[in-house]
Amino acid sequence: EMVNDSLHARFKLMTLYLKHYHYDVFEPFEITETGVDTTAGLPLRFNFLTNEIGDISGTQLKAEPAIDGHIVFKRTPSSIDVEKGTLERYVGEFALGAIEIKVYTKNDKTLYLFVQGQPEYELIATATHKFSFKSLEGFKVEFIESEDGSIGEILVMQPQGSFKAKRK
Repeated sequence: EMVNDSLHARFKLMTLYLKHYHYDVFEPFEITETGVDTTAGLPLRFNFLTNEIGDISGTQLKAEPAIDGHIVFKRTPSSIDVEKGTLERYVGEFALGAIEIKVYTKNDKTLYLFVQGQPEYELIATATHKFSFKSLEGFKVEFIESEDGSIGEILVMQPQGSFKAKRK
């Protein structure tokens, strides 16, 4: 988590300050009641991993000497609650060339995206108008709001590129 301008790793029994070491690698220092002592580091390195679209997908570290290899912690994107009325603004059919994309809700609270020949994809709200695919890492969709407040396009982002589809 970010605290002011510093990166911290929070565990059940301790919180660590993560100091930049090299590229995506950080070295941890325990945060105590008196602060952070950067002279007494731990023999670990947090190596942050990215997915195909450049988002942080997790971190790996060699925390247990008895285990051959690294322990990998997978990142779970933060989610936000979206009101039913807002979700309804996203519902509809969008065209990407000859490909039809359907967006719909279930139970008035969960948004789904469907492309013929594929399974339906549950979407997780991560920010205003932005969603991640629950079952596919590195896949996102952003609903583009027009000047008049309507949703006229969606931007589908995936490892192969980003594609804009217009509302039918």
